[in-house]
Amino acid sequence: MIPALKDNALAIHKSLGEAAFNDFVAKMPQLSLNKSDAPTGTPPAAEGCLTGEELAVCKAMGISVEDFKKTLKEEKDHAAV
Repeated sequence: MIPALKDNALAIHKSLGEAAFNDFVAKMPQLSLNKSDAPTGTPPAAEGCLTGEELAVCKAMGISVEDFKKTLKEEKDHAAV
């Protein structure tokens, strides 16, 4: 169980009993802290999604995300020629 849910889990156990607590824990997703189970590499960027840095540039420069994406596409199309 992640530390952020500890207080909630204890409150469930205290107010609703052990059965409710066990049900709460059973419904939680499995988390693996074992590094050998963790995926490696950089996940692929979704088509049309901006990185955090690109979003920060948009915000800092007052550019809409749509305009930024349009410019990126134009640059990509121009580079392919």
